[in-house]
Amino acid sequence: MSFKLLPASIICTSAILFGCAAPVMKSVDLGSAPTQVKLTYDSGDTGISQAQVFSNISSAITNAAGYKAKGYYRNSSGISDIKGMEVKSRCMTESQCMIGLLFQNGERYSSTNNEYVTVQEITIPVTFSRADGKIIALIDINYGVNILEARNPVFVPYSPLLDNAALTRVFKNIEKIQPEISFSKSFAEELVIDSQDNVVYGNFKRVYGFYKYNEDESKDKIGKTSTFSLKTNQGQVPLTAEIYPSRKGTLLNYNFTMTYSAKPDGTTSYEPQDIAPIKASIKNVASM
Repeated sequence: MSFKLLPASIICTSAILFGCAAPVMKSVDLGSAPTQVKLTYDSGDTGISQAQVFSNISSAITNAAGYKAKGYYRNSSGISDIKGMEVKSRCMTESQCMIGLLFQNGERYSSTNNEYVTVQEITIPVTFSRADGKIIALIDINYGVNILEARNPVFVPYSPLLDNAALTRVFKNIEKIQPEISFSKSFAEELVIDSQDNVVYGNFKRVYGFYKYNEDESKDKIGKTSTFSLKTNQGQVPLTAEIYPSRKGTLLNYNFTMTYSAKPDGTTSYEPQDIAPIKASIKNVASM
């Protein structure tokens, strides 16, 4: 399965004016055995979507390839060199997707806006499935390259951007990708505190301080709302607290959000037991 490469009309727009030859298409087998990379992500506890997984895989493959994006580099003659990598990705069905790396080398003539580009195309199929609250991605690496050779107006071919050794390194690097995906979880609780609301608010202000410099409470007729700086193993995290007087003292509603990573072996960095001490600390500060 392959992406459609740059059409011949772009590579050689005007054969009548320039007399250029038709582009030549060929396939190259780099000789290494095909392989498959399996990545598994927790989608139940994390809320991660298949689209997020595909996007992160595409980014990881782009980074693994290790080449600059396609660019135009104009010289004094009015001809721009075209060099670099272009990435295309799409899903044909819900379970079948494709990532294409196009390595390009050629020229653009400003006088005619014609581009003549030799393209090396690597296509990476990605197949998705789901099982037991997990998203499973299978990445097929076949060590095959499609090459579309273009020639300039005087029939001189443009060399491919990468040689076979460099292309092999690209595939080997893609085999090693293990992208982790960030996700966040929010935690909220409602507590009744046996202290006056002004005391609870003062405790938060004294112990935590405001999340933003010199931020004081927003006031309505009966309560206060502020964002404090909650200290966690992830650093300073915004703690939003709504503090209201109640018959039993103070009604406290708070929430905070933590960031975690989903690993490609189906596990995550989220540990529920790590949240209990944070909640206990908030209650203790409010009850001082």
